[in-house]
Amino acid sequence: MNFSKKIITALVIPFVGMAGCCNNSGLYIGASGGVENIRIQDSQAQQFNITQAIPGLDITAVHRQVSSPDLSALGGIGRFYLGYGKYIQRFYLGLEVFGGIKSSRASWDTVDDATFTFSGPTTLVGQYAKTEKIKIKDRNDLGVALMLGGAISRGLLGFVKVGYINSEFKMHIDGSGSFNNNLLPAARPFSFSSSGSSRLNGIDVGIGFLQNLTKRLLFRSEADYVFYKKRNIKISTGGGTGMVVIREGGEKITPQGVSVLLGLVYLLYAN
Repeated sequence: MNFSKKIITALVIPFVGMAGCCNNSGLYIGASGGVENIRIQDSQAQQFNITQAIPGLDITAVHRQVSSPDLSALGGIGRFYLGYGKYIQRFYLGLEVFGGIKSSRASWDTVDDATFTFSGPTTLVGQYAKTEKIKIKDRNDLGVALMLGGAISRGLLGFVKVGYINSEFKMHIDGSGSFNNNLLPAARPFSFSSSGSSRLNGIDVGIGFLQNLTKRLLFRSEADYVFYKKRNIKISTGGGTGMVVIREGGEKITPQGVSVLLGLVYLLYAN
């Protein structure tokens, strides 16, 4: 409830004391900036293939790790618009395309250890332990939206919007650990690093206001909520010392985002 009040306040306060004068039909361009908060449900499905480099032996172990952290990513957002809107009787109908640059990010650590048996010419029992630093970032978006609204007062328009959005999410992972078995005199360290990215589709719904400052210049404020479709970011890497550690699989993420934006719109021509 408190968060909802803050959003409404951020949208309405800028209009206090503004004197509207004109309608806002026509072709327009615009730019806005604000903040974005994304909740990310991450489902990890990792597989580690570990090959031990011992002369005369070819032995491989496979270990799977599954976890499901729940994250929150906060950052800035800048967005650009190109659209057309028109009053039809008392109602406003608009269509716009948009693109944005984002900086929302989150990070978390994972710790994993396991004991397992090698399969190969000989049978060995091995142990390993590792830690990972995982970072995820919402980088940019593209989309299209339909707007439906109506005049609240002279020069002030309220609207709701629904549209399609496509955003790029990037993930980077740094990991390190150690491995041992009864043929090794001491534990051997290993490390790995990997990145992956994927574009996610979603539905963007929002509410906002347009206030005439002059005949062609308008102040715009809006709050959006985005539902993204679940998508896998594939990760694969190799590396190590005296062994090879390959991380296969990925992170299956399901983001949901809230953003508040303030900006300006310029009518290229009005009708």
